[in-house]
Amino acid sequence: MLQSDNKPHYSEFEVLSAKLSSRLKEFRLESGLTQKNIAESAGITEQTYQRFEQGLSNPGNPMNPRMFTIVALAKTFGMSASELLDFSTDLEDKLSQ
Repeated sequence: MLQSDNKPHYSEFEVLSAKLSSRLKEFRLESGLTQKNIAESAGITEQTYQRFEQGLSNPGNPMNPRMFTIVALAKTFGMSASELLDFSTDLEDKLSQ
């Protein structure tokens, strides 16, 4: 059982959401795919994907995609979920500021 002090702090969660949204947009632009193409491939709505690129799930709240969605997005970009979520160096830089 996880202790409450092992949970990520909300600010860490915001940083992770921001980094994931940045990576999604970066990979989309590199792939030449549209937001609609990616959303269809991942089985989510275009609006949901647009919110992911904005780092939101609901207005004003950091995004929190399901693991199934993470895996589907990663496959759309031809990578593993681990590769999509590999931003430990950038996270450490942001948290140290």
